[in-house]
Amino acid sequence: MAVALLLAACSSPSHGPGPQVGGPLQSSEVSYRLCLPAAASHKATIGLDVLRNDSGRVVTVRGVALRRPKGLRLERALLVPFQNGATLVGNISGFPPPGIDKRPEWHQRTEARNAEIPSSAQIWNLVLEVGVPDGRGTADGVDVVYRSGDTTYLWKNSTAFDVRAAPHTCF
Repeated sequence: MAVALLLAACSSPSHGPGPQVGGPLQSSEVSYRLCLPAAASHKATIGLDVLRNDSGRVVTVRGVALRRPKGLRLERALLVPFQNGATLVGNISGFPPPGIDKRPEWHQRTEARNAEIPSSAQIWNLVLEVGVPDGRGTADGVDVVYRSGDTTYLWKNSTAFDVRAAPHTCF
């Protein structure tokens, strides 16, 4: 299972317009395209990305967006603490994932927008609820804009998505 483990790195002040790519939350070099069936509700859960902040300072998430979405709508972006012995929420047809309410870490989830990620060994699972109103949609990945100190950064995952509801199929 490919999981983007994001490790801290040195950062420098941003110059010019827009956020600086990189920063304390780094992207994985692993890249792939994922096809995921949507439930009859035309919803899917995307939850294989993880965030970890080893920078020595708090980072604040300012926004989460699908990169170049076509036919996909981001309904919610959540951060779920990843605890020892737990598994990532994962990519699942429907939202919320079946049985998720029995997992203790799910009850500690928080909306990603404006969430503060402390500098620690704690890993956070980025979990997205996506809608596919027309039965099929794609996105080239997920972008997270966040601040650390006075600098704004852009974290980019490396997974593209193809979400399909019946009668469209992945295989």
